[in-house]
Amino acid sequence: MSQVIRIPSKIYFRLTQHAVGFDTPANVIEKLLNHYEGVETTVLAPNKTSLNKRLFCNKEIEEKISQVARRISEDELEQLCDKKTSKELFNIDYALFIKCSNNISGASKRDAVKDEQGISRWTWKFEFERNNFLYAITTQWYQRHDIKVKEWLFKHK
Repeated sequence: MSQVIRIPSKIYFRLTQHAVGFDTPANVIEKLLNHYEGVETTVLAPNKTSLNKRLFCNKEIEEKISQVARRISEDELEQLCDKKTSKELFNIDYALFIKCSNNISGASKRDAVKDEQGISRWTWKFEFERNNFLYAITTQWYQRHDIKVKEWLFKHK
C-alpha cells in the first residue's frame, strides 16, 4: 500500500537534483536509502541505454579506505582530513575523514558527522584511532568516484 509523504518544497527540489531520466521521487528516495545503507545496486548511467555495475558498494569503499588509513603516514592522514585534498584525490565534496579527540562524548560524536545543514556525511562504522584521535570516513560515494578509489587503493597496496 502506498503512503503519502508531505515534504517541504526545499527538500523536494533537492530530490529533483538527484533524479535522472524518468526517476520518480520514490526512485530517488530508494537510491538515497540504498546509498545510505551501503546497498550495491546496478545503476542506469545518464544518457546510456546499458546498465553499469559499480566497482564497489559504499560499504566496501569505506571499509577498504579505513583499513589502509590505519597504516599510512600521519602527514598523509592529516591531508585526508582536508576537503581540498580529498577533492583532488577522490573528486569528493567533503573531507575524506573527520578527526575528533578520542574522549569525545557519544552525543558529540553523533553531531561531528553532520554537515552545516545537519545531514550526516560521515560514519563511525569504520572508525579507527591514531595518536588519541578518532577518525570517521565520509559516506558520500557515487559511481563517479569508483575509479579514483580503485587507483588510491592500488597505490597503497
